Amino acid sequence: MKQYSYLMLWVGLVLVLWVGCDEPGVVFKSPQPEGLRAEPFINPVFRGKFICDSDSSVVYIKNDIIYKEKLYAFEVTTPALDTLWDLEMRGDRLYSKKLDQYMPMFYKDDTIRSRVRKRDTLFLMGENHILKSFKGNQILNRKLDNRKWEVFILSLDDQFNLRLFLARLPENIHALKAITRVEDISTREQVQIRIRPTVMEFEEILNQELIFDECDIFYRVEVIHFADN
Repeated sequence: MKQYSYLMLWVGLVLVLWVGCDEPGVVFKSPQPEGLRAEPFINPVFRGKFICDSDSSVVYIKNDIIYKEKLYAFEVTTPALDTLWDLEMRGDRLYSKKLDQYMPMFYKDDTIRSRVRKRDTLFLMGENHILKSFKGNQILNRKLDNRKWEVFILSLDDQFNLRLFLARLPENIHALKAITRVEDISTREQVQIRIRPTVMEFEEILNQELIFDECDIFYRVEVIHFADN
């Protein structure tokens, strides 16, 4: 039973690392704000190393990339290790075929303890990830397909920590419709709307706080030297 529990722990960990997410409830037809030029780099005051409030992962923001890393501890008995298709011993380390990653290995009796590093790239500037500056914020646009863009907002607080806002379905759809045209593109699996506001309409949506909700805070740990990026 102990061996089986460790097997399920590792299988569950792999599932956590690779499970996908639904699309947001609100998407845009084009990168926002429409009509403003794309920025070549992330604003230096937004760069640095941060701790994510929701899951304690470490978030790195550099000149053209945002990514987060988190360590997951696990253990497995040596007999159970032979039953795991993904894990194998290579020298004095464990190797995951799924993650293509080597991990440290520590023995305690017949148990191996280790930890796996998960890295997620949240934003990588390019044709599918477009950055714009607006009202002191960094507007991150991520392409979902050729007619859908997901939009995030990064905002600084007084201590230079970051607040992350995501677009979500509004509680008052009529207030949104009073500002801009709203297209219902819902499917059987998901309720979803698509909008294409002008710059002025986008500003009004922000002012009324209709769709962008704060979903996380990144607490600043250190500033990354700009010359190193």
